[in-house]
Parts: sequence; structure tokens; C-alpha cells
Amino acid sequence: MIDVYADIMAEPQVVKDTLAEVGKRLPRIVEEVARRNIDNICIVGVGSSYFVALAAQYIIQEASGIPALAFSSMDYQRYYQNQLKENSALIAVSQSGETFETVDAVRAASKSGVYTIALTNNEDSSLAQLCDDLILLRAGVEEGPGTKTVLAQCVAIYSLGVHLQGGGNGGLVEGLEIAPEMVAEMLRDEYQAELEPFVEHIAGQKVLYIIGAGPFWPLALQHANVLREMSKIHCFPFEATEFRHGPLEVISRDSTVLVLSSGDCRGHDQAIRAAKLCKEAGAAVLYVGDAAGGAELEADQKLILPEMNEFLGAQLYLVPLQLLSYLVTKRIGLNPGEFVNIVKTWTQ
Repeated sequence: MIDVYADIMAEPQVVKDTLAEVGKRLPRIVEEVARRNIDNICIVGVGSSYFVALAAQYIIQEASGIPALAFSSMDYQRYYQNQLKENSALIAVSQSGETFETVDAVRAASKSGVYTIALTNNEDSSLAQLCDDLILLRAGVEEGPGTKTVLAQCVAIYSLGVHLQGGGNGGLVEGLEIAPEMVAEMLRDEYQAELEPFVEHIAGQKVLYIIGAGPFWPLALQHANVLREMSKIHCFPFEATEFRHGPLEVISRDSTVLVLSSGDCRGHDQAIRAAKLCKEAGAAVLYVGDAAGGAELEADQKLILPEMNEFLGAQLYLVPLQLLSYLVTKRIGLNPGEFVNIVKTWTQ
């Protein structure tokens, strides 16, 4: 049986090992970005790797000043082809390094002279062999839903952003240094106990709405994905501003809405507004984020997490959310590591 809990509990070491590995590789990549005069970066992936790509565009643009765009691998290959040029870079994200859409995207980019970078957990993979450079994760083998490998992708992308900005933003650098201990902190027994009211509530739901703003929107996508895979609950993630333009209409007293944010998030005002509108519609509102964000947001239950900058929080808050997904699934009586209709890696 796949031990999803063991994968989650291994994450502090995974983060530490991955940061050590990518720290050795990123200086060369930063030099190459400068040498090639890269003026735009695209990040591609499929599934959870695509959500990592969406998160990456926030941190890379913020840290480096280089415009960054995320695409699904297939869209990049088929609809962005005429924009590819030699001063473009492509970061291809794939845990296995064998996801066929992502491999095909790299092949298409290479034909146009694009600088290609693989971000993968498998240095012998097709993706690693095809790309000009490699950002290697040290997450170990993972057979179940994406937990430790996704977190490794997130911290590797964050580390790339820090290296691209040359250490000028002390807050971003400091966040990177404390990442392993922050992950360990959020896996302590005390946090697991604080998750219990969330577990009890969500396990009784057939539908869950998840809202995030700014970099917390990709976090909402990640949480919806892993909770859906494990528990089979219908999870619908939305960007906070977009939520009131349609989805709000179906919210009622039978609804539960989970809001992900922090006081540091520039879109936190939109998260607050979404939560207020949901409460007015009669929904139960749950909040996961730091104390500063929670102080301003009306919610029935709050999980208060360590304070960190919005870009790092939107990556590392994934840890307790993965644990929440696992605990909800166990409460329902299902196996968190069992797939019914999907496979770990689509290779064709």
C-alpha cells in the first residue's frame, strides 16, 4: 500500500535536500540567462506541475523583473509557437520527466533556439536529457498523489527566483533559508490537532469551494487537485475576484468555502470580500493562512499558520493542506494513495 502519510512527513528533509541540490545548479542557469540576454520566461507543465508553473510566474517576475508566463504544455506547443525566439527561456516542469505533452513542448521550443530548463525529479528522464540545463529535485520515489514532489518543485522554483534577483530582496532570501524549519513546524502534532475541526467539517461535504488571490490562487488549484484525488470530493478552486462573477450565485447555507490567504498577500482584500459575500449567502467559511490575514477575515474556523512573505507562504502552506487532504480521506474511509481513473504519469 502506498504510504501517503510517510511522503508528507518526509517533506522537511525533502525541502532541505532539494534546496542543497538546486543551490549547486542555479548559479550556472543564472549566468546563462544573463549571457543569452533572456527577456521572457515561459513555464509549462501538466496537472500539478502546471499549477507549479502558475505559481512560478509570480515569484520569477517579482524577483527578476523578467516577464514570465505559465502555460499548459499542450497550449505552449500549439498556440505559442510563433512567439518562440532565441532570447526566450522555457522552464519545463515534470516530476517524472516523462509527461509526453511537456516533452513535446521542449522539442518544439528547442527547434526555435529557446533556452530550455528541465525541473524534474528524475535526472535520467527524457526531459532532463532534452533540455539545455537541469534543476534536479531530491524528493525520492513517489507513487501516490503529488505531495512531496510537488512541494520540492515549489521550493525549487522559489529558489530560482531568489537566485535570479541576486539576493537583493532580503525578505525573499530569508524565507528560503527558513523553509525547511517552517515545513517541519507545520507538521508538528499541535498543527495536526488544530486540523481536526476542518477534517470533521470537510469530510461531511460533497462539494468544496476553494478561493485564493494572487499567488494563493495556484495554491487553491493545488489543494483542490490533491484533495480531489485522495478523497474524491468535488473541489472547485477559484481566483478570489472571479468568484463573485458567477460562482457566488450557487453559494447557500449548504455550501462550504475554504479561503487561502495571508496578511502579506496583495490580493488579500479580495479574499476578505469573497469571504464576506459567502457568509452573507449563508455558507460556512474556513480560513487557512497567517494571523494577520485571519484577523481581518470573517470565518467560522481558522487555521493560523506561521507568518512569511506571500510568495513563500503560497508555496509552503501547501504542507498542512496536503495533511488535511490525507486526514479527510482517512476520515471518509478511503485509501489516500489509490487512483481509480488516472495514472501517476501520462506517457502517451
